[in-house]
Amino acid sequence: MTLLIEHLKVEAIIGILPEEREKAQTILVDGSFSYVFAGNYLDYVAIKELITQHLISERFGLLEEALVSLHRELKESFEELTEVNLTLKKPDILRDCLVGASLSKHY
Repeated sequence: MTLLIEHLKVEAIIGILPEEREKAQTILVDGSFSYVFAGNYLDYVAIKELITQHLISERFGLLEEALVSLHRELKESFEELTEVNLTLKKPDILRDCLVGASLSKHY
């Protein structure tokens, strides 16, 4: 079974440029979360809250650092996960394109 969370908007400080360290910017999060369904369920509200709070509290320098850290936190909090695919995007950093990074892990 795969749970989807798409188009989550989080206002967080992520970046290495001076202006990115001073003011939160919009981060778009898309994710898929696979697990073996056997009558149990994954709590998508808890997953969404973990992602949101982690991005806000950690103030990452790079999207890549945020992705690695989020994967670790998600697996520690939701042991039943068998695969996680996460994408983080910065919609406001460049005018002519959408930039981001993604990381997929099988457990």
